[in-house]
Amino acid sequence: SSLCSLGHTPAARDQAVVMMALLCPSATALVLLGGQRHGATATPRATPPRLAALERVAVSVGDAASAAAFYEATLGLVATADATTDDGRPRHLLGGGGSLQLELREGGADGAAAGYSAEGGYRGLVARVGNVAAAVAAARENGGTVLSESATVEHGPSSKPEEGVDVVTAVTQATVADPAGYPLLLFEAGEGEGGVLCAARCDVTAWKASEDWWQRRGLETLRWQANLPNEASISVHLGDAAALPSTGPCGPAAGDEAVLQLRYVYSAADVQQAGGLEALVVSSPGCGEEGVEEGKEPDGYPVVFRE
Repeated sequence: SSLCSLGHTPAARDQAVVMMALLCPSATALVLLGGQRHGATATPRATPPRLAALERVAVSVGDAASAAAFYEATLGLVATADATTDDGRPRHLLGGGGSLQLELREGGADGAAAGYSAEGGYRGLVARVGNVAAAVAAARENGGTVLSESATVEHGPSSKPEEGVDVVTAVTQATVADPAGYPLLLFEAGEGEGGVLCAARCDVTAWKASEDWWQRRGLETLRWQANLPNEASISVHLGDAAALPSTGPCGPAAGDEAVLQLRYVYSAADVQQAGGLEALVVSSPGCGEEGVEEGKEPDGYPVVFRE
């Protein structure tokens, strides 16, 4: 029977999508599901014209110095540049341990409120650390808020790469918020390793449309999985497959490259991006005659492509 025969309401169709994903943990499940919230069918994809990688995430904060101090103490990041934005706002550029950088811009653009907004779709960054409990303690001591304490979470199998139905990946993880309110998911990987920013998380209205949009711009799907029973959602991880062959349930467990994580929550309202995310900066060879292509993807996230 078709997916439509499983239910006639958006909520029923969404639940069918997630259930079928869990019951069909294979690459063919992507074709069977169709992917669109409103029942669109899958179409053949052209070969990506280039490879791309997530390079930097820029957000607005009320106090760039205090936010920078939080990331320095919690993850061991270092300031690589302290300057001003094009509109004259103070900014701190942080990096270390990986290729993904965090840009903290003080104050909102054009007078907008600075800081995290839970009403928007941006869900913050992911960092792998050598010791989650220690990172949580450092976050608490440096102006952060603990959203979920350290715990071992069992993640089910992914459909891409295809894993057996009995595969369970246990991950020690926690979630904190920085002084500006942005969530930071911490997960444990690599004994004694300092903090490495390895992913940015964005909710989406229709995972298939968003996945296709990013693939046409050079990112490749590295992981696709349903998150039941922990959460009624689907996660799609995109990045540079040549530099990062695989990624775990929370993000890459090794390597320097970062991924973009798209999360689709079934029966959720359409994503309306708002709040302090100012740019997802992606390095992409051949992205335009002048080397810069700017635009907003299907859910309105501000994206900058750089040569």
